[in-house]
Amino acid sequence: AALTSALFNRLDWYYAPGGVLHEGGLFSWEPAAFEALGVQPGSTVLVCAAGGGREIDALQAQGVSARGFDPSDLGADRPDQDIVKGTYEDLVAAVEGRPSPLAALLSDRFDAVILGLGSFNHVLTTSDQVALLLALHRRWPEAGVLVSYQTERDERTSEVPRVAALRARIRARLGTNQHSPGVEYLSGGGFMTFPCHESVAAVAQQAGYRVTLAAGPYAHDVLQPDAGHDGTAST
Repeated sequence: AALTSALFNRLDWYYAPGGVLHEGGLFSWEPAAFEALGVQPGSTVLVCAAGGGREIDALQAQGVSARGFDPSDLGADRPDQDIVKGTYEDLVAAVEGRPSPLAALLSDRFDAVILGLGSFNHVLTTSDQVALLLALHRRWPEAGVLVSYQTERDERTSEVPRVAALRARIRARLGTNQHSPGVEYLSGGGFMTFPCHESVAAVAQQAGYRVTLAAGPYAHDVLQPDAGHDGTAST
């Protein structure tokens, strides 16, 4: 998370308020995805890995109450302070009762949760993906979740000797079993893994969700909670 945050902080011209991505507003597929998630004026929405607040600003303009968190500093100067600093690991820790900078979020009620554009790519192991979704299900058991992700790795990064060497050092330190086999390094995005609709559906099922929408062109899935899930990962 620290490496990815540092990379995104250097791309403030793209991700921060006033940047290229932020000023472009929502992508063409996002309004329909938000609708499928059940978001409407008056809804309360948590945006995880919110970056500079692109989704938050678009939702607030539609009468939705939205706030979020992000590990980078991209949203630090927002006047409403509606983005706090924290990681997905911090969210899991908060739900599990461990010290976390995101503990205050747990007192809020959210009708829906959006995982920021492509942020699921940075949750590198299946176990961490399950833990994240399970934490959301435990704390907000009635909230649907929107997951979006890049499905294709940039093979060119495997051809860069420095990147290959760095990846090998990190794998050696963490252990080869700590990463999914498809983890790659992208120069503008850090270490990423590349899910597919089927793998997301499998993870969602373990965490107590069912997929109600699986679509593109940028891969995204809407997950709705299964009633009666007991809050533990299923196999």
